Amino acid sequence: MKGGGWLDSRFPAGAALIRHLAAYRGSGKPGCVSGPLLLLVLLIQLASGLFLAMHYKPDASLNAAALPVAFASVETLMREVPGGALLRYMHSTGASLFFALIYLHLFRGLLHGSYRAPRELLWLSGWLLFLTLIAESFFGYLLPWGQLSYWGAQVVTGLFSAIPLVGSGLTQWVRGAAQVGDATLGRFFALHVIALPLVLIVLSFLHVWILHSLRAAEPDGADACGQSQVSHPPRVLRDLFAASLLLLAFAAIVLLAPEGGGHLLAADNFAPADPLHTPPELRPMWYFAPFYSMLRAVTPGFILVLKALVSFFALAVFVRAGARRRMLTALVWGALFAALCLLDARFWGVAVMATSVLAIAALPWLDRSPARTRRGRGGRIALAVLALSYLGLGWLGGRPVGAATQILSQVFTALILAFFALLPVCTGARR
Repeated sequence: MKGGGWLDSRFPAGAALIRHLAAYRGSGKPGCVSGPLLLLVLLIQLASGLFLAMHYKPDASLNAAALPVAFASVETLMREVPGGALLRYMHSTGASLFFALIYLHLFRGLLHGSYRAPRELLWLSGWLLFLTLIAESFFGYLLPWGQLSYWGAQVVTGLFSAIPLVGSGLTQWVRGAAQVGDATLGRFFALHVIALPLVLIVLSFLHVWILHSLRAAEPDGADACGQSQVSHPPRVLRDLFAASLLLLAFAAIVLLAPEGGGHLLAADNFAPADPLHTPPELRPMWYFAPFYSMLRAVTPGFILVLKALVSFFALAVFVRAGARRRMLTALVWGALFAALCLLDARFWGVAVMATSVLAIAALPWLDRSPARTRRGRGGRIALAVLALSYLGLGWLGGRPVGAATQILSQVFTALILAFFALLPVCTGARR
């Protein structure tokens, strides 16, 4: 590459691109294509979001037609701006597609043990990407200033008030006022459009850089999927074929069913935000539905079950612990049991939801099995139960509250907690 010698000697961008793109030997497993597809969807979201921001006004005040300015700007974009409706549908569909791919990517990582040493930092960087994506989607959730946007933000920001001592002050700090309003809209717009996209870009590069560094250091070209790495041309053809299929499916949804029956764009969000009228049933977007179901599942009765489980696990750990650790074990589990008795169900609903997310980051230390993957019969069954529990919670999150849905939500939530709680015990026994 003699033509690039002058630039490479002063800024080695070309060499870096060759190392990470052209000369990089990728995984030979077809399922590993989810990573490049996630980068493709990220580019779609950044490009469509940029053009949407050009026409959006983060203002909650009413205009001459008695409509919130933010809501009216979205309506104007949809009805009067050439291609505006297409851009919004691309952005809303891209958000759902992003979560679908990242959930598949996460499950594949669980199946193949991608969090095992020496890949802890790779797993943590991916988890930070997932966490940032949740925050990015939530902040964008408020911007249309429709009924679901407003009341969803009111409920979610109100969850901070469940934290003892500092909850009320923290809620007001997040909102910028006592209630969700103009100050909330302005700061959420800044975070959604400027701050978090930059974080996503930085974390994406960091994640890819760690992945490539680890694969380059692996002996005999073996990757985390247990197969040999493939050279550049076959990998590019595979990725291009997968990207073509993804873009075809994406175009079909955007052009034929952009609202997805209310799953991609909620019907309640086509009505302007009304602080005086609460929707009869708040139903979050499908990718937030499992966490919403967990919040609804934690009731005083569920707390009683948690107390029994804590007592059981405390006794099991106390018996297995050595003499030096028994005092510490008794203090830790005793403090947890006391907290279950003193704090209300609303706090524990938030705690359970947060635990289901934080436990994913702790998997490299929770899983103590010497086996690299979860392909054994017991591992496959456990992962199937975990996946079905999340899918069940996602379905229940879009259903009205009832006795049957409440019980099923509690069962699925308990199964998810049991998976992470029993993982170090079950995998440690195999040593």
